[in-house]
Amino acid sequence: MGYLWIKFGDPLLFYSSKKYWKRAWDTAVEGSNILSDPGLWAHPDVQSLADHLERANSVYNLAFLIFAVVVLLAGLRELPISLIIYSLLLIVPPALYGTPDIPLMGIPRYVLVAFPIFIMLGLLARKKLLFAG
Repeated sequence: MGYLWIKFGDPLLFYSSKKYWKRAWDTAVEGSNILSDPGLWAHPDVQSLADHLERANSVYNLAFLIFAVVVLLAGLRELPISLIIYSLLLIVPPALYGTPDIPLMGIPRYVLVAFPIFIMLGLLARKKLLFAG
């Protein structure tokens, strides 16, 4: 932000330039409607299934986002607040700037680098709250 302020006079240039990327988070849940389309299940040929699943990519990305937030919320008692905030800062900003076609574009990529999520998964596994069987 300092560089953007010095170079362009606007520390929030990354935010104001989003209009050129045509990004919005508004349609993240719309992908779930594709899976409930009766046409998908009435004629389950491979091509139509592949087309529907490709368009339902937002559901997959939304599931990753929800999973990450739930794990982080579970970590509120276990992890330092600084790690929770760090992870949220990695995950939330990209979740707000997806494209209209893929609203949560790249969310799995951002979740995978939020290492406190994996620390919490390890703690849950150690306490047998996760992977119990």
